[in-house]
Amino acid sequence: MSITVGQVAGLIALASTILHILLPLAIVILVVSFLRNEHNAATWSVIDKQLQSSPWPTLLQTDSVNSRHVARHVRFLAGLSTAAVALLSIAGFVTPLGLRDAIEPGDVTQAPFQYLPDASTFGYGTPPRYNRFSRMCGALLPMNCPGAFAGFLTFMNETGEYNIPVTPHAIINTTIPANITEVFSSATSGRGTTLSGPFDIQFRTWSVTVDNSHGEIDGGRPYASGEYRSLGSLMLRNDIVPIEGVIADMTAGGVGFRNHSVPVGLPYGGTWQEDLTWIEPVTECVDTNLTFHFSMGDSPDNLTNIFLVDNGGFANLEPEYPYPGLWNDTQNPDLRARAYMGAWLSNVLTAIFLNVTYPGRGKDGLVSRQAVQPRGGPDRLPSRYARMSITWQNFTDDAGIVCRGWGVGDYANITNVGIRCGYLYSAPRRVDGVESLIFEPQTNYTQNLYVCATGLRASVKTVGFSVNGTSSLDQLKVISVADKTYADNASMPLWAVEKSNLTIGVFSPLWGMVDDRYENADGVWTLRAKQFWLPAGKDLSVYISADSLAAPKVFQAALYSTYTESMGESSKTTGIADYSGKTNLALYKLWTQLSQTPAAASKIINLIFTEIAATATVGTKQVATDGSSSSVPPVTQYTKKIKYNMLYGIPAVIILAVVAIVVSAALLMWLLSRFSLAMMRQLLNQTATGRVATNLLYPLLCDPAAETKQWVAEAGQAKLSFALVEQSTAHPLMPVRRAPTLTFPRVGTTKAPLYTLIRESSNEKDTQ
Repeated sequence: MSITVGQVAGLIALASTILHILLPLAIVILVVSFLRNEHNAATWSVIDKQLQSSPWPTLLQTDSVNSRHVARHVRFLAGLSTAAVALLSIAGFVTPLGLRDAIEPGDVTQAPFQYLPDASTFGYGTPPRYNRFSRMCGALLPMNCPGAFAGFLTFMNETGEYNIPVTPHAIINTTIPANITEVFSSATSGRGTTLSGPFDIQFRTWSVTVDNSHGEIDGGRPYASGEYRSLGSLMLRNDIVPIEGVIADMTAGGVGFRNHSVPVGLPYGGTWQEDLTWIEPVTECVDTNLTFHFSMGDSPDNLTNIFLVDNGGFANLEPEYPYPGLWNDTQNPDLRARAYMGAWLSNVLTAIFLNVTYPGRGKDGLVSRQAVQPRGGPDRLPSRYARMSITWQNFTDDAGIVCRGWGVGDYANITNVGIRCGYLYSAPRRVDGVESLIFEPQTNYTQNLYVCATGLRASVKTVGFSVNGTSSLDQLKVISVADKTYADNASMPLWAVEKSNLTIGVFSPLWGMVDDRYENADGVWTLRAKQFWLPAGKDLSVYISADSLAAPKVFQAALYSTYTESMGESSKTTGIADYSGKTNLALYKLWTQLSQTPAAASKIINLIFTEIAATATVGTKQVATDGSSSSVPPVTQYTKKIKYNMLYGIPAVIILAVVAIVVSAALLMWLLSRFSLAMMRQLLNQTATGRVATNLLYPLLCDPAAETKQWVAEAGQAKLSFALVEQSTAHPLMPVRRAPTLTFPRVGTTKAPLYTLIRESSNEKDTQ
């Protein structure tokens, strides 16, 4: 915990208060140490002032602080004075404790932006951008994409797929036609916009490829193609993390695209907002109500007593086919209905294979491992080790097509939304409810089986940033991510999908925001909406890319890899991290927490997709750096302010109230002529020890009401002797049988005083 300025000031004030008490105490000790029995009257007056003004009378409770036989108003005011001084001392060091420096938003300004490098592995592992996009279509053979015909005719029949040259010097042309580039850059290429189009989202890593086999691709010239390289893990960050070119939401899932730049010239940083293109996974999971139970043998590789347990997946299976309803409407994927349909089909096919007759169930709800070799149902029963898993293997073609809503032979268009479906096996948990990261022998475990459906949604998010420096990306913080608000439907983005007569199996269409002038243009399907579900494209792993145009395919590829290549075995060959939790206990613990319910389990798929997509892509769009008002967002700069916690000011408020009352009363007495400076001067003189003694013992030396200079000259040098401090108080300077009565002149008059002294040696009264 850092110390504040107020705490430093409070400590200084406390030290000052202690010294203010300690120094007078020490000085009085020195005065008394050098004190003799006999001094002149003037010296005794000064000594009296030093003694009585120090804390010693209060500490020793001497005569001057006595409260018995004291006039009531004097006792009250003396007590008030003591309490006020104590409270003032407390307020002296407590009051500054409420002070603190605060960095808070101040004025809005325009500031130039500059690029902020990423010092993490994502920054180090991101090479410079390639200078030319390449694009290829096709499946088994490369083919020219729409608008780029260069002499090859590609067709497929029962015997195979063929490229037939129909012109001399025919090639597969990877160049993207200018008209397509112009359309899909029209809404995002303007000066000052921070939105990213399909050409602003690129592969993070790439390589140069040459077709050395036949020289068909670009006539044998080099061209760029995307690659996938694992650069680090964001999975356990549980935050919205800026990395080179990307904002990764590791709390809910999603990636935004921005080449990170920050305002400069702000001493304490600032905050601002930008509208960014955002891709987010949306997942719905449904419980099949089937679980796997098994026992741990003598090692994690030896599992025994493996059973499939019916928790209602068979016994409560609905007999009617669940029709999809409205999910075939444009941009209405209804993911929950798809996941439910997939779970229903999975249970039906598994029940048929296991010969479980509706509404029956296996003996005691258990089906042994030997009976479970499902064809068309889950086949990833625990074997060598237990872990979480996501897979679409044995999620049959029929169930997969029904869940997705399309097949590879369907046309790639705006209606066929890119959906992935598959099984999610929860992290195993102990049957006895004990939470443990360690698999123990002779312990029983259970594992849930869910069916999940995931779609990808593009939208515009308003993202809030703050920065407190300009040296590293670590100083850039994402403080908010919210859906952009629109005044009306006309102000919403216009989304477009590239038209073609190609099928999903060979073609991933371009998509993105376009300018309003293309709303009814040929060559694109358009939709005006706040959000847009990405169209289906070729089934490709994220680590495989034949070209360098990322946006049409990389997100569907990342989703494909999430369902097929993120669980250990295939990650060894694809470079994708192992997300099963087998090699990372922290990740396994997170999956254990999230996989207890279908709703929470959906977040697992979203987070895995987010990390894969953030690793695979980079945004190149940045805020302009010239600082002109037309090209940069307004920045609320931070300013340094002094703040105060009023709780620490309570003692000061009390003492101020006391001071106000006392000062007001004093002024009132002064105005009523019950006080004057002359009166105060005479009272101070008359109560000084030296003058009291000389007036008593040597009344003829000086007028009792004389001014200080006169008294010092005439009576101040009179010798007075007091008993030593260490002597008994039974031997005073002038021992008497009873206290002498001293009558002082009325303060402010010059009438000669009358002294009456009762001597010890005689009962005779002497009047002088």
